[in-house]
Amino acid sequence: MSNRKNLYTSVNDLMQEGPMVAIYLKVGIDVLQEQTEKMSDEDLYAMFGSFLPTGRLRGNIRFLYNRLNDLPDDYQPE
Repeated sequence: MSNRKNLYTSVNDLMQEGPMVAIYLKVGIDVLQEQTEKMSDEDLYAMFGSFLPTGRLRGNIRFLYNRLNDLPDDYQPE
């Protein structure tokens, strides 16, 4: 595992382990999207630090969620 160069390579390598990996990733994105929508900006900042602004973080998660669920990229749940 130490010879992997980045997260992209790690995820691609992990996908080769079997079909259950895709299910785990999809469920993980679903749960992450659900939880981050409930969290305040302060809670998100505490969790992710200054990695990304909270609005952009929520937008990126929503984009992934929409793609994984065959929804339009700009779809926002009510």
